[in-house]
Amino acid sequence: MKLQYIVTPKKSRAEYTVWLIPSAAAVVCFALFANLGRWQLERAQEKDALFASFEQQQPMAAAPGLTSHDNAEKNRYQHRKVYGHYDSAHQFLLDNMVHEGRVGFQVLTPLILPDQRRALLINRGWIPLAGTRQDLPSVAVETGLRQLTGRINRLPRAGFRPGPGVTMDQRDWPRLALFPTAGELEDVLDYPLFDFVLLLNQGEPDGYLRQWRPTVMNANRHRGYALQWFAMAATILILFTVLSWKYWTRRPQQ
Repeated sequence: MKLQYIVTPKKSRAEYTVWLIPSAAAVVCFALFANLGRWQLERAQEKDALFASFEQQQPMAAAPGLTSHDNAEKNRYQHRKVYGHYDSAHQFLLDNMVHEGRVGFQVLTPLILPDQRRALLINRGWIPLAGTRQDLPSVAVETGLRQLTGRINRLPRAGFRPGPGVTMDQRDWPRLALFPTAGELEDVLDYPLFDFVLLLNQGEPDGYLRQWRPTVMNANRHRGYALQWFAMAATILILFTVLSWKYWTRRPQQ
């Protein structure tokens, strides 16, 4: 009687190599989506802290003065107390600033600081566009020494800017500005500027409409994006698991 041996051939090395490519792609995509979701959750925590700081800070706790180490990102929305005089002759109107559906301007007035080598732009608030941009509103202000309090913030930014930041061919003041940088504003002034602005507090005189809120994406939107990334990561994992099981269990034996 002869013994018979049943030999099940091993899957070829090439077969495993071919399967390795989609496996590696699935692992990379899963890790990428999971990390993006985690990053969005971290951003949500940062925004929670930023909004909480905005609500908790009180004007009476404003730190006096500015230093060369202050910047818009590190000190954003912190209250500061500054001392100086307005340069009423050289002001800027930030164009395309919308409030409750109405187009208008935010008024930026340089404050000359006696103890600094730079001036600070004070955002005095929003005014509506009345008429045309050839007939700009008067935003003159007294130039005597004064003490002001406000919140540090960066200049408004836009994803796309169709033209230069400041109207360079305009001789009269105030000048229109469209999402300018501090450097662009310095180019039309005779003195350097801090690279951030001070949002003038509600109780301060010579201001316009001031309903300051953090101009950043709120935490809930970050959490929504995180949920989407985690859902995509879970989808990749489920699809890869199901397809792998079907391929290796239902594949005909050679």
